[in-house]
Amino acid sequence: MTPRRRYHHVRELARGGMGRVDVVARREIDGLQLYALKRLLPALREDPKARAMFAEEAEVARKLRHPNVVRVLDGGEDDQGPFLTMELIRGVSLATLLERSIGELMPLEVALEIARQTAAALEAAHGAGLVHRDVSPTNLLLGFDGRVRLLDFGIAKTETSTTHTTTNVLKGKLGYLAPEQLRFERADARTDLYALGVCLHEALLGERLYAGDSASIAKRIVNAPPPDVCERRRDVPPEVSEVLFDLLAKEREARPASATMLLDLLAVLPPSEPADLSAYLEQIVAAERAEQERWLEDAERILRETTGRVPSIPPRPKRFVWAAAAAAAVLAVGGAVLALREPEPVVAPTVAAPPLAEPTARSTGEVTESAGTRASAGEPLGSSAGIPSSAAGSDPSSAGDSDPSSSADSDSVAESEGEAGDAEASDSTEPAPSPRRRRTRRAPASRGTSSSMMVDTWTWDE
Repeated sequence: MTPRRRYHHVRELARGGMGRVDVVARREIDGLQLYALKRLLPALREDPKARAMFAEEAEVARKLRHPNVVRVLDGGEDDQGPFLTMELIRGVSLATLLERSIGELMPLEVALEIARQTAAALEAAHGAGLVHRDVSPTNLLLGFDGRVRLLDFGIAKTETSTTHTTTNVLKGKLGYLAPEQLRFERADARTDLYALGVCLHEALLGERLYAGDSASIAKRIVNAPPPDVCERRRDVPPEVSEVLFDLLAKEREARPASATMLLDLLAVLPPSEPADLSAYLEQIVAAERAEQERWLEDAERILRETTGRVPSIPPRPKRFVWAAAAAAAVLAVGGAVLALREPEPVVAPTVAAPPLAEPTARSTGEVTESAGTRASAGEPLGSSAGIPSSAAGSDPSSAGDSDPSSSADSDSVAESEGEAGDAEASDSTEPAPSPRRRRTRRAPASRGTSSSMMVDTWTWDE
């Protein structure tokens, strides 16, 4: 099977032991969009075991949707083998950030913010029954938008999985393996928390937890006590050091029992205010950001050269345009009407309709079920009266997402407003009652869930 629309290669982004990730471009309805496309290396395209692991990664990605996890948008197979299409995040890995900041220690609040967001990603993964098994600085992507995303679930396992497991074979990066992995014991959620502790230690001190050759590193992971970061950094409070000691405990029973417990511990650590990760990245990796801003221009040039057509680049959304349009609609219907819905639907009183032969000014001048009515009824800007608020500020890769809960909410708003409009139109002979105050309720966003779902766009072909 081939992709439904052609991807145009722009540049290579990363390469690993089993696969590579490229920046690709594809024409969409709203213009040219960039994605990250992951493939197996040519030598492994026909390897049954590699293909099975690639398919398992796709299945893992389908289970997991979270703001701190890189989204897989599409999947399939073409003449170059199986592929996964992922959202393209502008940013750098934690490994790159540490390389660029050699000689300068990362601010404490930045390191803790990276740990908090990574713990949130692990909470979602563990809640889905997954163990990542490869948490490391290269797999923590720090977006220029200030969000940390966990990527590469290529060797992730369910806690009950036994497939693709070979006796006495280690998977993962040696420096981030937990002691139980080196003892060839089954990994669980606390194994990922140990690896997060190693990442936090390196972020605070700018150096590896254990250095040396492979044999000495393995021995120290199993036997050597972790160092105290307070001895190297005076600005690190003892509470942070205690959390690190817990995360790096040799026995998993001594570590936090879950990522949720770790989040609770990190939430009370000083400083309490989250760091501005985006501003810090701008200081350290401004050159990388400038280079990535040119990716779209490169894609436009490549498509012009290969197809002879000039691709349209989607314009940057302008929220103030929608705000002005909504304000004009409100004035057109005679002023804004505050519509705050109560938890239960409000039934308007039944009033006899006036004779059609003698319409009043109110009944003939009423605008029913129009965009202006919805705007005047207090519906949030950028909802059903215009562009979805989630799409207005989203990155290009999230085009086409839909939230079932948002759709249901919009339908209920339209139905309620339609009933209220009918009641008001029929009240032409009696004095208008004072408007009821109704409260608009929206589905709360729970921790660990994404605001947009991509399940409907999944096209994995066996």
